[in-house]
Amino acid sequence: RATEDELKPTYAEEIVTVLRTYENGYYIKKITNGEYNDIYYHWRKFYYQYRDENGNVIEEITPTLLRETVSKDTSNTLKDYLYATVSEGTGKTAKVDGYSLGGKTGTAQKLPRGSGNYLVSFIGFAPVEDPQLVIYCIVDEPNTDDQPHSTFAQNIVREILEEILPYMNIYPDEATTGLHAGWDITGKDTGSVATTDIVTGNAELPEEEPENIPDTITDLIGASGNAN
Repeated sequence: RATEDELKPTYAEEIVTVLRTYENGYYIKKITNGEYNDIYYHWRKFYYQYRDENGNVIEEITPTLLRETVSKDTSNTLKDYLYATVSEGTGKTAKVDGYSLGGKTGTAQKLPRGSGNYLVSFIGFAPVEDPQLVIYCIVDEPNTDDQPHSTFAQNIVREILEEILPYMNIYPDEATTGLHAGWDITGKDTGSVATTDIVTGNAELPEEEPENIPDTITDLIGASGNAN
């Protein structure tokens, strides 16, 4: 094993000095594998190699696996629970029609207790079977007297996902029902059309009003009086 003198940082290893604090720390490595995520617990993360000033490898360290923290079965069970939260539980407001979504609501009372002030939140992922994104929204003290409802955060998440999912080329994976059609970010039906509504066929592209562009300069307002 290399001595401490040999491991003193050189001009090319200053970043290692910053990371030395974490040399013997634990870290969690998430392995994404389509249907599930296994989570493993490792010892040593940040050091892969010690090099001298000439770039020669003095020592090479590989993280040591201690245990599998979350198994495939446990991960799939949690995924099913989170999917049920959105499809039939307290997270229904965040549901994007035509897309599978898993998530969890959150409501936390702020100090001092009894003040009526809350942090409400929602965290979700989509699609459920092949997650491509995670979204987390927190609303600090919703602008209402009745604050403890995560629907404030869910409405925001839904409106964001309705635009982001098509942008990321994530296609619908469930049947559409017209759920939340026309809803805006406040949860009211204003007749608004989301990008996902167009993708799923729940709505058509709004017709653009033709621009009234003058054909000639004499059609411009005031042009006839200024013409020579």
